[in-house]
Amino acid sequence: MTPVTDSAPQLPALIELYDQGVEHEFLRCLILETPQERFPFRPSPAFILYMVARYRISPLFRPGLNRNERQTYLQSFLMSILERFYHIVHLNSSNTGLLIFYLANISEFLHILKADLELASMCGPIIQGRYFELVEKTFDLLVGSCLTAIQSTMLGLLNNINISHHEATRKIACVSFDEAMSLGDLLNYLEDT
Repeated sequence: MTPVTDSAPQLPALIELYDQGVEHEFLRCLILETPQERFPFRPSPAFILYMVARYRISPLFRPGLNRNERQTYLQSFLMSILERFYHIVHLNSSNTGLLIFYLANISEFLHILKADLELASMCGPIIQGRYFELVEKTFDLLVGSCLTAIQSTMLGLLNNINISHHEATRKIACVSFDEAMSLGDLLNYLEDT
């Protein structure tokens, strides 16, 4: 980490990656290989990535670059992050815990990109849109993973009751979800009708 000097007072620290090889290794380690348990503060990856992105637009990053060149470097870096997030999410499309972790980090990083006006103007709406699409896709995968877990649990539960799956499904659908029913109440309802 590089302490911030007077020329960039917005953050107390920045993370500097010296070249593209280091950048690829850093992203691989941070996003693809570090277990989520290593982050006591769950959105840590989003904030770490923010510090690197912020450095990319800082005058400390390659001082001779103009704004357009900085923008190009930033956009390339943001697309590298997006590719790794996309890879890890799809690789773990049925792992509910990891999907929750990465949904939190991707959406937090997107929020940061939008909230930091300088970053938002330099990354542009297309990159923000791609991050938004990934947030939606991760959420869809999470919902699918949860539904699969619920279905397998319900099948196990229904296999213990002496009624057909079709009849049990009909009866469950008839239960009013406005009433707070415990699992025991649901089982009693299914056995009584």
